[in-house]
Amino acid sequence: MTFLLTLLDQFLDYWPIALFLTVVIIVVIIVLATSNKSKKGFFCIDGSGGACIDYDSSKNATDQKNVNDFKKYDQNMEGWKKYCSSWAKNKKDFPKGLPLSQYGRGLCKDRAKCNNFVKYKQKKCGTYGRFIRRAPEAKGPDSCKTVCQQESGCDGYVINTGYATKKYKPGNDLYCSLYENCVTDITPVRDAPKGWGDITLYACSRK
Repeated sequence: MTFLLTLLDQFLDYWPIALFLTVVIIVVIIVLATSNKSKKGFFCIDGSGGACIDYDSSKNATDQKNVNDFKKYDQNMEGWKKYCSSWAKNKKDFPKGLPLSQYGRGLCKDRAKCNNFVKYKQKKCGTYGRFIRRAPEAKGPDSCKTVCQQESGCDGYVINTGYATKKYKPGNDLYCSLYENCVTDITPVRDAPKGWGDITLYACSRK
């Protein structure tokens, strides 16, 4: 009886700490579960400027015909990188190794938006940059940035204000253009052709 009373006394002394630790553990589990849900797979770009193909880890690999062979690799990021590197177009276009712009966590539709753009005058995206589309819905530079962030795979945009004799204003089909694989940390930007007009490139920096 004395032993039980001692245990009860100790419990009453330490129950606030135990309750606090329990709450912390529950919160951590919820955060990790939410994080894993938001990035429940991997994506791979099929060659330079190619299509984005993904693997949804919440589904059976054998049910995903495009990436059925991934089951032969380790089911983690390193395994996905090796699998993505094995694709014929990637082996041809990137003989020295697959750049970070070609693969990553998350599904194609959920590719992380860029929050840090670096401004360049009269420049275009690096070697792997690929044109996505024009964005005539953009109402100005800030609006063009927002459109890019909302566009799956967009990590670079160009504002083109035209020429001395022909200016492009917001709403013009050539004013705002969106690009993918335009990450300045991976491939340096290049000089834009002289015939492109007065342009400003905003390339993503993932640093």
